[in-house]
Amino acid sequence: MGGCDRAAIEGLEKTMGQELPLGLALLLEKAGGSVWFYERRGLGPEQIPKVAGDADMAEGLVPFASDVDGNLYVCDTTKGDAVFEWDADGRGTEVAEKGL
Repeated sequence: MGGCDRAAIEGLEKTMGQELPLGLALLLEKAGGSVWFYERRGLGPEQIPKVAGDADMAEGLVPFASDVDGNLYVCDTTKGDAVFEWDADGRGTEVAEKGL
């Protein structure tokens, strides 16, 4: 598992126009996008903005894992970094109230 450097995370934050949740930033630093969350694989810093744009996510939503069908785990920074499922219909079930 290879992490990414702080410059990559700072670039991602600049691209996203927001600071990443601390837990997600630390996870990216340590493991990059190579962590699995059940059946969803973590996204790397270069993938996150593209996935967010493709899913037309509002500001404050940060996708961090995806399955083979494009279903996501998304951290909502406007709701205390809570984690939600996300599919073609948009936000789904809350998975974790406090998030990463």
